[in-house]
Amino acid sequence: MLYIHSIMIFKDCEERLRKNLQTEKPFVFENNKYEDFFAKNISVCAIVGKNGSGKSTLLEMMFRMVNNLSYVLLHDIQRAGAYPLRYVYGIHASLDYELDGQRYRLCCQNDSVLLIELDPLVDYVGETVVVYAKVKVPHVCFEREEYPKYNKSEIDIEQYRELAKKLFYTVVVNYSMQAYVEQDFQDEKTEWGEGNPYSPHSAEESWINGLFHKNDGYMCPIVLNPYRDKGKVDMNREMRLAQQRLESLLIYYKQKGKDYIDGYSLNTIKYAFNPEVINGYFNNKRLAELLSTQKNISKVTIDSELTESQTKFRYIIGLFKKVMEAKQLNFQQQMLETFGVNYRWNMDDDLLAAELYLICKMVNIVQKYPTYEEEKQNILLEDNIAFDYFEILNPSPYTEYIDPMKIVAQKIKKQSSHIGLKVRRTKRYILLSQKKSKRGKRQYKLGDEFELSDYERFYWKDEMPNSVEKISELLPPSIFSYEIMLEKTSNRYDDDDELTEIGSVIPIRQMSSGERQFLFTTSTIVYHLQNLRSVKKPSPRYNHFNVILDEVEICFHPEYQRTFVHKLISMLTRLGLNNGESINIWIVTHSPFILSDIPVSNILYLKKGCQQSPSEADNPFGANINDILKQSFFLNHGFMGEFSKNIVVSLCHFLNHEVEGYKDLPSMYKNITWDTERAYCFIQQIGEPLLRTQMMSIYKNSLVVNKQKRIEELKKELEELEHETDRRYR
Repeated sequence: MLYIHSIMIFKDCEERLRKNLQTEKPFVFENNKYEDFFAKNISVCAIVGKNGSGKSTLLEMMFRMVNNLSYVLLHDIQRAGAYPLRYVYGIHASLDYELDGQRYRLCCQNDSVLLIELDPLVDYVGETVVVYAKVKVPHVCFEREEYPKYNKSEIDIEQYRELAKKLFYTVVVNYSMQAYVEQDFQDEKTEWGEGNPYSPHSAEESWINGLFHKNDGYMCPIVLNPYRDKGKVDMNREMRLAQQRLESLLIYYKQKGKDYIDGYSLNTIKYAFNPEVINGYFNNKRLAELLSTQKNISKVTIDSELTESQTKFRYIIGLFKKVMEAKQLNFQQQMLETFGVNYRWNMDDDLLAAELYLICKMVNIVQKYPTYEEEKQNILLEDNIAFDYFEILNPSPYTEYIDPMKIVAQKIKKQSSHIGLKVRRTKRYILLSQKKSKRGKRQYKLGDEFELSDYERFYWKDEMPNSVEKISELLPPSIFSYEIMLEKTSNRYDDDDELTEIGSVIPIRQMSSGERQFLFTTSTIVYHLQNLRSVKKPSPRYNHFNVILDEVEICFHPEYQRTFVHKLISMLTRLGLNNGESINIWIVTHSPFILSDIPVSNILYLKKGCQQSPSEADNPFGANINDILKQSFFLNHGFMGEFSKNIVVSLCHFLNHEVEGYKDLPSMYKNITWDTERAYCFIQQIGEPLLRTQMMSIYKNSLVVNKQKRIEELKKELEELEHETDRRYR
């Protein structure tokens, strides 16, 4: 089981990094004393406090420490498709955590990193060094006193796999617009590579960019979500990713007769052939040059034609068809043969597209993932830094490609992790599509557009998947785009207060913002946890996961907040993600609804950068929301909105009622022109019954109101006397 016990910031830590955080005194998570309180192998903690209390600063300090450990461990390991890691100077801090009863301490002291095992037999004072390194000579050794006499200049993949057993993997989710903006970290002193100090540097070279979703086979033990480009989140991209992750989840829950999203069930998934998947591998300029040479057509004419997606696709497939028809064996044919593909039997466009995608995807994998570094070097010609995808459209490429490309295909064919998922889907589609009918023709052929039920009928005929992982394996290949259609299972109002009735079918993009936010958050967690569980050698395998949900209540209705912890834990357990691995969840929140599901022992209270003692607070678990608001979020000024509260103070002053705070009231409230009618109307608008009753009592007993009443009475009496006088002398 994973527990994070404490984070300590030392006084030597740079002030711009620690900001207002307390020093020389640890921030401590006590954790619930009952094991498996929430669920088997799942622990949930919370960090709470006002804005500016230090919540984000504390998290960012932890991120820097994990980043620095990753830098020294992965410095000499190839991560070809990943953004480079950068070491952050100025940190003096420690992190204590526990894995299955063994406690560890990660220490960062400016230019050095130390990971030690703590000895429980001597009150965790004794220690065993796991890793020690100095960044200036980024070599790792395993005995601190031997450094730098003995330097282990490199850690290979196998050594890192062993070290990973003593680490945990952190998945961070924060959709706040103000979070993790690269410019905010630009001035921090960092370094990457030997002799490459990077301070000052540009914003895009900030260390935090190395922690976003990256193609490193989950080597660096932390990932930030969602991906940000210059601090901006592409919500269209997030929607596409969410749909990719949800595709198999929704099918699985429908099979079980359950709703993955409250009030919705899967109706269908609509698929359509997407030529852009193929087109994206080949840029227009190079393609136009190639076609103009082969077809004796002006380059200007072809340039204009290639702007149309279908036309460009037909040109590419025409070229690839010649590759498949080549009589002399080329590397493209060799790669397909490795997967058992009979590429000469049928040359329908969808099969050619799938075969071309299969080859392109394998090359893409080799160039992205560090576990294929040797294969990558073998397929690169002299002076090339990347493989030229146009070689795939060449019917007579260099024969030197055949053997190394065959090795690539053989290795990826054995790949059973998430890295090879799209390859496996494509291979399966091709092989099943090549099944012959009794007449010797193609048995299964779908149109350019089809639905999930059509695909199930033809391509799931021989095996019905019964797990999320299996469903994911059997879905259509990536050459088909898709749209998820949901059916309402309960009456609901959308963001415009329009009622959508039971049975209504809508695309997922038409869900409310809160519903989509729930999907983004939960699908991100499930996606990474499933991938981490599927990782195979030589990539490291982590058995303990730390999920940090920062400002998780963004876009959530109070009801979604109230049920969030329940839904999250239910989902993790139903999917079996807690079987064999432990999950520690940190929720950083301003929501009393979320906090009411977490015991006081699992809450870190922050106020002005200091931890507040949980013993001074009532237990929020199952408590009244107003009580939680006051004690856990330090709302010392009550729960009424500041605007309405100030108007009440101004009105009380007008009614000659002594009230605290009028002297400090902003002038805009002091300058309100009150009269008895306006005062009466305002009091009637107060929603809280007790306050409204109290204000009406003050109103009725007010000297101002009584004087006004007497004036009104005298005016009325005067009018009556004048009327009587006029009547007598008329």
